[in-house]
Amino acid sequence: MSHGYDNRKDYKKLIIIQVMTNGLFSRLREEIKEKYGLTKRSINFVPFEDWRKKLQTYPIEFSEEYTTNLEFLKRKLRLANLPRVNNKDKKLILFVGIPGSGKTTLVKIVAESVPNTIFLRGHDIVDMLHLYKENVELYRKRLKVRGFEHPDPWYISYLYQEQLTSDCLNLGYNVVFDDNIRTRVNRMGYHKLARNCHAGVVFIEIDTPFETCVRRTTKREEDKYEASDKNVRFIANFAFQGEDISERERKKYDDIIVIDGTKSPRDIKREFASRLR
Repeated sequence: MSHGYDNRKDYKKLIIIQVMTNGLFSRLREEIKEKYGLTKRSINFVPFEDWRKKLQTYPIEFSEEYTTNLEFLKRKLRLANLPRVNNKDKKLILFVGIPGSGKTTLVKIVAESVPNTIFLRGHDIVDMLHLYKENVELYRKRLKVRGFEHPDPWYISYLYQEQLTSDCLNLGYNVVFDDNIRTRVNRMGYHKLARNCHAGVVFIEIDTPFETCVRRTTKREEDKYEASDKNVRFIANFAFQGEDISERERKKYDDIIVIDGTKSPRDIKREFASRLR
């Protein structure tokens, strides 16, 4: 992204133009096909399912468990007994991208830069509620009954994350997720939640080359320059799940910030954090 745009209006126009042209996920899919020869069919694509619709009765059917888990999460995440804050410009801040794009680094920048911001991480909820390990089959069965083709217990964690988000927004806090929101249905679900809490919605789209994301998510140091086919296909699935933000959808949000995920945290903080204040 050019550094020649010092005027904020010109800079914002540049960002809008980038959002409206060839979208993030379209560019990623082009790169995957060009560099790896992979397509949606060849990676054994796993779709992201409409979890809100399929799990809408879950909190009622398991009301005691659901209530107990929420109270437990609030204690563990230090969200119990939060004081109300006066924040007339509260926001729900979400990310659009794929694993390895630099999201976790950006979450820290947002949390440090924007006062009264609460950070929620899907991994923490999954781990605290033991949705995997010895309980994985139990939760997969519950999901199968509700029509999930690919019963991943992560979907259940989204219910808790959404309720915690609503509670925090209603107390006046900003909320930022350490998760990528890839589909239109999911983005619009969070848009509705934020509006119900009288909060704004900001999406941060992280534009990072697919190859860079693969390198960052390759765990073994000796594999850094020879990423495994398994990891490439795993990350590619997220790119094929993703749906670009359309012009019509963009108008519904308070802001969309496009970030070059290859830049240093210092440069990113200097260029973009002020827009979230």
